[in-house]
Amino acid sequence: MARQPKWRVLGPYRERRGRCIEWRIVSVSPSGRRESSLFRSEGEAIEAKELQLREYRGEEIFEDLLVKYREHMITVGNGPKGACKPKSAHCTIDRLTRWLPVKRSIRTYSEKDARAQYQRRVDAVAVDSHRGELAEVKTFFRWCVKQGVIDKSPVEGIVGVGRRRKGRVRPLTRSETRAWASVLAAEETDVATGLLLAMHNLSSSEIRNLRVRDLDLVEGEDAELYVASDGDGKTASRTRTLEGLPPELVTRLAAIAGGRSGEALLFPADDGTVRDPSWLRQAAERLAKRHGLRYVGVHGFRSTWGALQRRSCVSLREIADAMGHSPRSTKTTLDHYVQREAEAVARRREAAIALDMRKEPAENRSADGRFWN
Repeated sequence: MARQPKWRVLGPYRERRGRCIEWRIVSVSPSGRRESSLFRSEGEAIEAKELQLREYRGEEIFEDLLVKYREHMITVGNGPKGACKPKSAHCTIDRLTRWLPVKRSIRTYSEKDARAQYQRRVDAVAVDSHRGELAEVKTFFRWCVKQGVIDKSPVEGIVGVGRRRKGRVRPLTRSETRAWASVLAAEETDVATGLLLAMHNLSSSEIRNLRVRDLDLVEGEDAELYVASDGDGKTASRTRTLEGLPPELVTRLAAIAGGRSGEALLFPADDGTVRDPSWLRQAAERLAKRHGLRYVGVHGFRSTWGALQRRSCVSLREIADAMGHSPRSTKTTLDHYVQREAEAVARRREAAIALDMRKEPAENRSADGRFWN
């Protein structure tokens, strides 16, 4: 039986036109009709060739599938709760983009590719992070199978490694917080400045996405740091302005931002892009081991900030607003950041004040609100 003719793409071929070098690819239709395209570089020609071949084969690439998957999450959703918020969908797509080769056809992605990528994530991020990413990738491929894009998921047989943290990290005490602050103040590096920001109530994602324009330095006035969610925050309240930063920290931020454009990242990676989440975590682990400090993770620094504020009798509502949590409830703030022990201490102090047994609820707190001086 004769083979049916099909589309072909030939090249790329190197051609010289005067002083210029160009690259040509040739599309050949089943009827034999040829159509040429010229490109300035070999890389552009190869990419165009791959795109044409995928189009002729009817294959879909990850980039197009992620667009459809985002719409699915916003309109239908995957779990029993139904559709998710656009910002949550954005976070999921961002994590999937770090995992998947977006310009590649899904049908060419094998289990071997998936296992190699998972090992890279295991080496780069914490256990909770890479196991969470793996769960999201599995959900995405199950959706692709359900849509009929592929017959079998290449990640279904991958088992997460490492033990997840059970329970919540115990916040640092005042003395432990002072020790960490002293170490970070002595380390005059960008990553130490980032960790100091974490101790002042910024998340890892917020720190890595800070731009020069977000730092407002006005002579004779307090410095302000504008924290934008940039689509990464789960609530609209995540976009907020932080005031009262210590002068030493403001000086370091000004030195980092000096002479750079407003759109430039404060803490860029070597290629100018946003740093990997492991950047701050790995630095904190190294410093904790070197100086004998208790490691609580970058998230634990925020938890420490919330717990110490509550122990100083700052209200849960004020703490929630400062952390960018939902204005409707303080439950997340209490359960995941302040924690019940600090809440109990604050209530006892508030009761003592009411009975006039204590005159000053925040005897260890400095005038500007910092808690390690």
